[in-house]
Amino acid sequence: MYVLSSEEAIVATHLERAGIEPVKSLLQVVQFTQQHRALSANVLAGNAGMEAQRAAKQAEVDKAVETFGAIVGSMGNAKIAAGWDSAVRNWQALAQSVAGRSISARETIPRHTGLIAEHLASLDLALDHYGLSLDPDSVGYFLVMAVMADQPKLLEALGQAR
Repeated sequence: MYVLSSEEAIVATHLERAGIEPVKSLLQVVQFTQQHRALSANVLAGNAGMEAQRAAKQAEVDKAVETFGAIVGSMGNAKIAAGWDSAVRNWQALAQSVAGRSISARETIPRHTGLIAEHLASLDLALDHYGLSLDPDSVGYFLVMAVMADQPKLLEALGQAR
């Protein structure tokens, strides 16, 4: 019994460790998208001086999306892949609208916010996929949930309030 229990704990630990980099990658997508939201709203509201920063941030988001997309392809989880494909399509449409100035500052904020909500939903699925949200040790569980689940949602709420 002890050996089986130890083996299960080792397998769970390896799975959790394998999930740290993908989750960090997705959190970077969320952060860059939040920053792009602020820059886009400023540029579309008439602050042309921030266009270079916005374009650079868009390139960062594109790179982060591509990086996490490669990870999603290797995960073998159809639910995460479907949600991610939708988020990528929404990002591409939004980025094109912002770059082409075919969207107003007023419209860009809710579209970015919706996209970030999709990313946070993917985050929840990734945490489940890698067993990070299922840690049997209460200290580990609460730490993971605070840092990888609750903190990004709190930061998004603060970003919206700002």
